Amino acid sequence: DNEDNNNNNPSNQQSQSDSHVLVTSSSSSSVTTVRHGEFVAALGAPLELENTVTVGIVSNPRRQCRHDHHQMTYIQTDNSCHVGNSGGPLVNMDGKVIGISAKKVADGISYSIPIDDAVISLRRAFFTNASTQNKVESA
Repeated sequence: DNEDNNNNNPSNQQSQSDSHVLVTSSSSSSVTTVRHGEFVAALGAPLELENTVTVGIVSNPRRQCRHDHHQMTYIQTDNSCHVGNSGGPLVNMDGKVIGISAKKVADGISYSIPIDDAVISLRRAFFTNASTQNKVESA
């Protein structure tokens, strides 16, 4: 029975030689695999147009770039990213949030932050803020 669960896990089915796959997991029970050519949708309000959905494909699930002297990994897509939908969810066709739309690089090239990276950053910010607030309150 345990073998069946392992075979259904997308990360166990992934080829070791497939270097262009990003596996994300926002919790221990949720694993999402992002692949080249996968259809995605970005939700938001680009240019103040509320309730807008733009669709595209994943061009590169592990685009490496330098940003503010740090190496970053982005999900590169060809969907539109404009003021208003950056910060919105990037979802796959299963409806799972796989990233957060971050920026338009050029026409047809947009970057999204993988959801795991976003969750880690939010947890750090939350716990840093909570720790700082506790120190202020106890002083």
